[in-house]
Amino acid sequence: MKSRRILGVGLAVMAVVVGVAVVAVGGPAALYSARAQVTEDVAPDEVVAGFYGWYLEAIDLQAGENPLVERSYRSSEYLSEGFVDEVDALLDSFHHSGYDPFLLAQDVPVEVAVGEAELVGEEVLVRVEMFWGGNPEPSERLVTLKQIDGRWEIVDVALQVE
Repeated sequence: MKSRRILGVGLAVMAVVVGVAVVAVGGPAALYSARAQVTEDVAPDEVVAGFYGWYLEAIDLQAGENPLVERSYRSSEYLSEGFVDEVDALLDSFHHSGYDPFLLAQDVPVEVAVGEAELVGEEVLVRVEMFWGGNPEPSERLVTLKQIDGRWEIVDVALQVE
């Protein structure tokens, strides 16, 4: 049986609206600098669990807090610079609305389960199950990590297609 980390969020499923006008705001990045530092001895599945734990906690739509709109993900030690650049370009391409490139959805899951890491060549793949309110079946994401400067960093998130 595979082990997995389960991360819960909030009381209800809320829509993540990437925004009518997504703009870069640099100030809030300092709010998230207190996260645990990613070091060389942090396993890939721990990096994924750490990122999604922080990310889902940072979403508070009732308070108007969204790490995409605020672009606070840019300061995340869990993400590679290249992936941050890709997410920036994607968000810049949205004209009226879009989706969350870390969740690959517009809604916030009520629960996230991080699976075990699997080494494939020089990359590591980590399956992430996302559970949505009212649907007992999870949808899977595949998070890809590479070792950069001795640390595992997230370089991609894709839909897991069977």
